[in-house]
Amino acid sequence: MPERVQEFVIGVDAMAARFHSAERIIREECARAMGVARAWIHTTRVALVPKGRGELMTALYEDITIDRTLKRVELRAGARPPMEAIRVFVDKGTGIYAGHPPWAERTEQGNLQYHLGQRPQPFEEEALDSNRRTVVALFRDAGHRMSVRLSR
Repeated sequence: MPERVQEFVIGVDAMAARFHSAERIIREECARAMGVARAWIHTTRVALVPKGRGELMTALYEDITIDRTLKRVELRAGARPPMEAIRVFVDKGTGIYAGHPPWAERTEQGNLQYHLGQRPQPFEEEALDSNRRTVVALFRDAGHRMSVRLSR
């Protein structure tokens, strides 16, 4: 192989190694920020769940992912089945409070019992909103750590 071509190949290999190192650093710092952000949001969601909903508290989960392009971070929050439906019912309400008609059912004694629904007890948006600045600061700090590590 001619000497100039060999130098070019070595340069490309070194550049590729540096690129992979940079990608690893970015992923590590994003993962660190995501882990702390997830913990903050989870703690707040659990604290804001209405009293008497212990099963719902233990079923809550958060999943934070970053796409392959490293440009988008996404948070998914929910609850493990069968508590996912309960989470939505508690947070958004049911029946007339959620835009649905009231309903009736027969009791064991044969009487009709009417239900208007459950008033919403919102906790999801408050948990996310109350942590928004903290999460942004965590990723800002991660960006600073990335730039320091990448400048070495």
